[in-house]
This record gives sequence, structure tokens and C-alpha cells, in this order.
Amino acid sequence: MYPPQQIDADSQPFWGHTRRHELRCQRCTACGRLRFPAAPLCPTCRGADAEWEALSGRGVLRSWTVTHRIAHPAFAAQVPYTSVLVELAEQEGLLLYGMLSEPGPLVAGAPVEAVFVDGETESIVRWRLAP
Repeated sequence: MYPPQQIDADSQPFWGHTRRHELRCQRCTACGRLRFPAAPLCPTCRGADAEWEALSGRGVLRSWTVTHRIAHPAFAAQVPYTSVLVELAEQEGLLLYGMLSEPGPLVAGAPVEAVFVDGETESIVRWRLAP
């Protein structure tokens, strides 16, 4: 279905939450900024402490590309597929990327929402155009 994820100590909580169909990311306890991907230090203030905050799973489409070649054997049945960059509703500039779950007309700024796809060992976040 998709390539295995590279899970490390920083990203493990993210993958644990997605397995429960929860979209979460780190919020720095020093400056309050959300950050993705997970990291040991805040890129804004360099603070080391963070909490995992639940997100709405809503955002807007900022960019996309349609892939017509097989980039990885796990994607062979999905070609062509659309990779998207989504700015989350919770914070300007907070970007997550992923694949569009179903085709549709794409317009920059279109509302999208997260959906979860279960694999054998983890769940991934995909995006769909919001109704």
C-alpha cells in the first residue's frame, strides 16, 4: 500500500497518534508554536520541551503535483497519484504533505481534510477535498 515509514524517537508519538486516527503535532511549551515534522528542538526559539496537541485535520491546499511514474513499488497500483502540500488551519505556515485520497478538481486555497489509511504496522494521513 505504501513504503514503510522511517520512525525514530522524535516521530514515534506522531505515528502512535495516527494509528488511533488522531492528527497531532508538537507545540513548543516555551513559545507556543506548532511544529512539523517532530524535532527535539523548536526551530523558532530553540526550546527543548513540547507537548503533542490534537489538530482539527482541516486545512487548505497550498500546492500539488501529479506523479505519473512509479517512484516506489508500493505506489505501482496508484499511478497516477497526487501529492499535496496542506497548510493546517491551526497555524499559518504549518505545512503537512501527503497524498490526495481521491481525484478531484484542484484549486490553490481549496479546503481539505485529513483521512487515515490503515496499513499493517501504521496508519498514514491522506487528504481529501472538503465538502
